[in-house]
Amino acid sequence: MRRIAFIQFDIRGFKVINDLYGEHFGDEVLYFITDKLGEICHENQYFVNLRSDVFMIVTEYGTQEELEAFIQKVDKKISGFRNTELNFVYGVYTVEDRDMELRQMEDRAAMARKAAKKNLVSSILFYKEQFKELLYTRKFIEESMKAAVAERQFQMYLQPKYSIAQNCIVGAEALVRWIHPERGMIYPNEFIPVIEENGFIRQVDYYIWEEAANFIRRCENTGITDCPVSVNVSRIHLQDHECQKVLEHILEKTKINRSLLELEITETVNDQQISQKALELKEEGFKLLMDDFGSGYSSLNILLETPFDVLKLDKKFIENMMVSERGKLILEQVVTMAEKLGLGLLAEGVETKEQVEVLKTIGCDHVQGYYYAKPMPAEEFFQMLLKDLRVNKNEEKNNGYTDGGTVLSSYSMPVR
Repeated sequence: MRRIAFIQFDIRGFKVINDLYGEHFGDEVLYFITDKLGEICHENQYFVNLRSDVFMIVTEYGTQEELEAFIQKVDKKISGFRNTELNFVYGVYTVEDRDMELRQMEDRAAMARKAAKKNLVSSILFYKEQFKELLYTRKFIEESMKAAVAERQFQMYLQPKYSIAQNCIVGAEALVRWIHPERGMIYPNEFIPVIEENGFIRQVDYYIWEEAANFIRRCENTGITDCPVSVNVSRIHLQDHECQKVLEHILEKTKINRSLLELEITETVNDQQISQKALELKEEGFKLLMDDFGSGYSSLNILLETPFDVLKLDKKFIENMMVSERGKLILEQVVTMAEKLGLGLLAEGVETKEQVEVLKTIGCDHVQGYYYAKPMPAEEFFQMLLKDLRVNKNEEKNNGYTDGGTVLSSYSMPVR
């Protein structure tokens, strides 16, 4: 008896195609794929457009080699439309229990497809049982996320930013952690992809923005007036005006200096509409940080489009540049470029003394990473700042880092 397989696939980066060429062109792509599948599939092979760019084929097959050859045939037929190259990812579930409900078979193919989207080695993945755990985790997150905000299970952690030369804290980045009453710590890599996909990232970000502003207000009330906190701004926020309204409401409520609530925008965001939104935020007085600079291929183009104030060098970019003299030279030129453009620079993910020494030598003074401190609960970071404040009351201002506010220069950083 021949076996049965569920093949589910979609277009990698279909949203980008819609953004670049318009939704009408995107619809034509989907019609093209449907027509081609009608030509390829015979009477014992069934296909359907499940939603948007997600398609599924149910087919009989003899051997896995035969099945893979069929998928490659499909891919070849549908990979080009007009002058546009289409890249697909395929998830495959080979049926072992024919009494299983069809929906369960489809779910397994979907799990494999979603795993394939994150796989850089192959665009075709076969279902594995561990994918089921991912499905359960996703379901748990979706069912628990609203209560997590209402019950304040999401907590703001702060990771300090340091000046190498001044040996002091110069700010912090606000990060989110999920402390579940039963499961304990749920890390961002588990829940962020899910809430980005379903749109709940908005509520979580708004919550962290307000927590960061409240922290800044608390610092100002204590006399600490020069410790800015940066918050992440997801791509979804830059597609409408809601984020601007939320930010203005938070500023009005907390009465903080808007220059102290810095906005981090990911480097890979390269869209004219989004650049326009970023420009509006800049004109409204916010300080903009380009997050993950060096992680993609569009960094320099984005610098032309968006008036960033600070570049945050990506952790992997720094690691890659550190392994050779040529890489260090490239890193040095990035520092020089930032200086000539009047941009601040901060190195992310700094973990070793060697990295600190290289960055110091080439003139990159501001750093963030485990070498200095891991992300910590807001209260722990606040106590760290208070310690600075107490010590600096006994010091002359010209011995520390001053920027129109309280000196934050004498904190004794851990040395590894």
